[in-house]
Amino acid sequence: RDELGAKLAVVARAVSTRTAVQILSGILLRAETGELHIAATDMELSVRTSLEAQVEGEGAVVVPGRLLLDIARGLPESEVAIEHREEEGLVRITCGPSNYRLNTYSAADFPRLPVVEGAEMHSVDRAGLLDAVTRVQRSASRDESRPVLTGILLRFETGRIVAAATDSYRLSVRETPVTGDLPELEAIIPARALVELSRIAAGEGDLELGIQEASGSRRAASTGSSRTTSSSCRRASSTS
Repeated sequence: RDELGAKLAVVARAVSTRTAVQILSGILLRAETGELHIAATDMELSVRTSLEAQVEGEGAVVVPGRLLLDIARGLPESEVAIEHREEEGLVRITCGPSNYRLNTYSAADFPRLPVVEGAEMHSVDRAGLLDAVTRVQRSASRDESRPVLTGILLRFETGRIVAAATDSYRLSVRETPVTGDLPELEAIIPARALVELSRIAAGEGDLELGIQEASGSRRAASTGSSRTTSSSCRRASSTS
């Protein structure tokens, strides 16, 4: 129960709360041999993780994300059984005396999650990155008509991480000293996505961060026990 709840809490950060596309409010559950894979996306931020499970039959289904998280948080301390009744369009969750039934969406309608291949991943001090990002995020614009201003400029330099954000009226810059080698990375990443990239990294210490360029687009990804991907990165020289 505890591990399931913790994993769902991480993935739920990417569940959309403002979209008319109903399936984006769901969490994808995919059972494979010995593992339960969990994922969510709002089309800007994607989070996926997994945990060990006793799987009796492989398959995938999407369930309402926030409702599933609320249920998981209230379960008693016991083993959790999740049963997909495809013919009924339901998922049944059993834990001790607790029993829930949730309506489902088809996994076939769930968006294909971005795959970051070929990106060189670099170990980055998690605390340093989180400090830099949280100090400047409030200055990022919320005006989506100028998307470049909704992001945070992130630049790695020798011995420091530089983060900057502006809404064209105010400017915040934070230089955070870090130890160890840093990759040569510079990109504008959506503020919310970057905050989540640094928060979701498992435990204390380092996380892995990489930027992929493909077909004129950029993606940022971090890895730990969970993989987080932002699909809306921009070059630092972008002005629109």
